[in-house]
This record gives sequence, structure tokens and C-alpha cells, in this order.
Amino acid sequence: MAPPQRLATEGLAAFRAVHVPLSTPFAFTSPSVVCYPVGSNLCLHSLEDGTTRYIPSPVYSISRLCADPAGALVAFCENGTSPRVSVYKTDNPPRLLYTLSDIAEL
Repeated sequence: MAPPQRLATEGLAAFRAVHVPLSTPFAFTSPSVVCYPVGSNLCLHSLEDGTTRYIPSPVYSISRLCADPAGALVAFCENGTSPRVSVYKTDNPPRLLYTLSDIAEL
């Protein structure tokens, strides 16, 4: 049995778009801030006001990225045979919380 059909009603929706290469990992660190790698650094781009902040990282290349919007945390993993995972708090200024060494990947 098909679901009942209703007419569409007018309403408001907020659309957000970020243009990054398809192979680039990205994650939201808050409802309005997206994080993605730029070279070996992380970019925190605000979709509300268009400001951009950078987190310099000591790694050569970032392979994985994940974020926790509720806690304003971002974790990323570097490429290599013994990658490290770095976890940052995305306050202003961003700060390194801890680094996990010799693990597989994020």
C-alpha cells in the first residue's frame, strides 16, 4: 500500500554549500563551520560570515578527518606507515588536545 499523499507546503530551509575537491575529506565542527584540509593545514570556514581560520599541523599529508560538532572537536590522521592522530579543540584560537601515535588509522 502506498503512503498517503500530501500537498507540499511552503516553508523555509537553510542550504549550505562548500566547494572542495571530491577526494578531500571534510566535516562540520559546528552547524555553521566546516573543516577541510588545505595542504598540510586544516581550514575552518564559517558559512555564516565567510571568515576562515587555519590550524597549522606538523604532518605532511592528511588522510582522514572527523569532527564532533557538539564538542567542537576535530581529529585528523596523517598518511604513512606509522600514522599519528591529532585531536584539536576548535576554539578561537584552536588548540591541540592530544596526539595518538602508532595506530592504524582514524
